[in-house]
Amino acid sequence: MIKRQVYPELDLVLHTVTGKLDENEFLDAAAALYDLDPVPLKSLWDLSGASLSQYNLDRLRDLQARTVGLVHGREGGRTAVVAPKDVDFGVSRQYVALIECAQLPFEHEAFRTVGEALAWLGLDAGCLDASAPSKERF
Repeated sequence: MIKRQVYPELDLVLHTVTGKLDENEFLDAAAALYDLDPVPLKSLWDLSGASLSQYNLDRLRDLQARTVGLVHGREGGRTAVVAPKDVDFGVSRQYVALIECAQLPFEHEAFRTVGEALAWLGLDAGCLDASAPSKERF
C-alpha cells in the first residue's frame, strides 16, 4: 500500500510504502504526483515498511522505462528514497542508477534514514511533525 501526503508549504510529497511494492500501484502513485498543481519539487519515498526483494535488474529496468514516460516538469527537483534494510537499499540504489541514466530534470538519491533524506532535500528533520499535510490519499 502507498499512502501519499502532500505538504505544500514544504514543496514536498511523501509516499509511505508498506508491504511488497506493487509495480502498478507505484506507477499510479508516480502519475498522480504529476497531476498535482503545482507539482512539488521535493519527493520522498519512505520504504521503511516495504519489501523490494521481488525486484531483479530486469524488473527494475522495465519499471524505470515505464516511470520515465510519466515524468514531466519538476526541473531542479529532488526525489529521495529511504530504504533502511540492506536488500531494499541495494535495490533502491540500482533503481536510482537506472533512473539517472534517463537524464531527467531532477535528482534522485537513496538513503538509509528519513533524516538523511530530508537533509538532502533541504528540510529539517522535524519539519514533518511541525507541518500538516493538505491531502492524504491511499
